Amino acid sequence: MILQVVEYVRAIRKGTITFDKPKEEDGPYLLWGDDSGSTEKSNHLAYIPAPKQKLPGINCGLHF
Repeated sequence: MILQVVEYVRAIRKGTITFDKPKEEDGPYLLWGDDSGSTEKSNHLAYIPAPKQKLPGINCGLHF
């Protein structure tokens, strides 16, 4: 088994066994269009805070 591996390694180094080169993927792309309207986006909030919850009252205590 080891001899087979050695033979494969030698064949790859000689160039008798070649592998397909991986296809080059396109670069990053925008999912929702281009950024040409970036001034339009700057007018909106980039972060929307979570709504504040009311604190528990006297009815929600540990005493049942």
